[in-house]
Amino acid sequence: MIKLAFMVDTAYVLGFGNKELPFQMDKITVGDHYVAGRKNLQFYKNNIFKSGTILYIVSRSSSSRIKDMVNIKMISDYMELVHKYKDSKDSLVVIGGKEILMLFLPYASEISVIITNKKTSGDTVFKEWKTFNLRLKKIEEWPGGITYYYSKKPAPVY
Repeated sequence: MIKLAFMVDTAYVLGFGNKELPFQMDKITVGDHYVAGRKNLQFYKNNIFKSGTILYIVSRSSSSRIKDMVNIKMISDYMELVHKYKDSKDSLVVIGGKEILMLFLPYASEISVIITNKKTSGDTVFKEWKTFNLRLKKIEEWPGGITYYYSKKPAPVY
């Protein structure tokens, strides 16, 4: 299964409010493995993932070197991950940035979105996810924002 998990402010700007993650972020990013863009690697340098978890970094540059991070793998063809996880019982959580979210959006079966009341420190607007045929599963209000949980609506049968 492929799942998108991200945070935007009320203007749909991706990012982190003052570099502090809301407590909800841990909740929506639960998964077996993760994928992010090279530019987002700075947020994941602490190597905090559980044993056996892989963080895939999608990058056009195969020359990127990652030292002291055995659970992080560089990948240049995102479709390898789509084929591996689209119908898998293992979950691949897509955690950003916008370009990576856009690549996996057509293949995601779930989307979890935190909308924070605080202005994020980002500069990239991401609201394309709203154009997909989504079914709202659950809403959680919390001090500082709302978390929306969506699933994709099944394709119509003719």
